[in-house]
Amino acid sequence: MLTRGFNNIDVVLAELVQCVNYLSVTTRQIIKGIHSRKTGDFVRACAAYCFITIPSIITDKTRLELYLLSGQVALFNQCLGQADACFKAALEIIPNLQKVSAKSETFFVPFVRQFLSTLLVVPDNPERGVLSLLRMLLNVLREFEWSKPNCMLGSLYVNVIDVLSIMAQEDYPYHVDKVESNDSLYGSDPKFISEINNMCSIIIGEILVLLQELGSSRRQSQIAMELFVRVAIRGDLSCSSVPQLALNLWNLSLKNKNVDIKYMVRTREYLKKRSISTNNVLLQQLVEKLDTLD
Repeated sequence: MLTRGFNNIDVVLAELVQCVNYLSVTTRQIIKGIHSRKTGDFVRACAAYCFITIPSIITDKTRLELYLLSGQVALFNQCLGQADACFKAALEIIPNLQKVSAKSETFFVPFVRQFLSTLLVVPDNPERGVLSLLRMLLNVLREFEWSKPNCMLGSLYVNVIDVLSIMAQEDYPYHVDKVESNDSLYGSDPKFISEINNMCSIIIGEILVLLQELGSSRRQSQIAMELFVRVAIRGDLSCSSVPQLALNLWNLSLKNKNVDIKYMVRTREYLKKRSISTNNVLLQQLVEKLDTLD
C-alpha cells in the first residue's frame, strides 16, 4: 500500500542521486582536485550513497544511466573502488533490458559507446586482471538477445576494436585528472599489448561470423567497410594476414549489391592521401591493390 502512494518514487530517487553527484563534482571543483582527508571522506560518502540508492529505482534504464554517471563522478573524484563497483553494477543490469522492450537496442547502443569511452581511462582492478571490465562488457554483448538480423552487434564490435587500438598506445588521447590510466600502469608492456592483440583477433573473428549471417545486404557492406578502415589504419600491415584481411573485406563490400560506391571511392582516396602524408609504404601498397578490385 505504501508504494502505491508513491508512484513517482523513481523520479525522486533519481533526482536525489543527481543532486548528490552534483555535490561531489562541486566539491572537487572547489578544492581543485586536491582532496584533504575530510573532502576525500565526503566524496566517498557521496559515491556510497549513490551506489546504495540506485538499486531502489524500479526502471532498469534509469538505474543503468545513473550507475554509469555515478561511476564517472566517482572516477572524477579519484574514488576508484566506488567507480569500479558502479560500472560492474551497470553491467549486471544490462541483461534485464531485453525483457523490458523491443526498443531497448535504441537506448543500449549509444549507452555502450559512452561506456566504452569511459573504460578507456579506467585503470584495471589488480584483483581481477587485465581489462576485466571490458571483458565483462563483451560477455554481456554476446549474451544480449539482439534482434535479427544482428546488425548492431557488428558495429559495437568495431567500436570495441577502436578502444582496444587506443589502449595499445603509449599515451591515451584523454585522461581523468589525477587518475592513472592503463597507459601509465602498463607503459606498453608486451604482455598487455599481447592481451589486446588476442582480444582484437577474437572480436574480428566474431565480426566475420556476423558478416556471414547478415548475407548480402546494406548492413553487411557497411560493417565490412567499417572493419576494413580499422584494419587498414590501425592494423599491423607488416603481418601478411592483415593486408589480406583488409583486401577480403574490401572485396566483400565491393561485390555487395547494396554497396555505396561513392563512399568506397572517398575511403580509398583518404587512405591514399594518408599513406603519402605519413610515408607509410605498406599502406601505399595496400591502396594500390585496392585499385585492381574495381
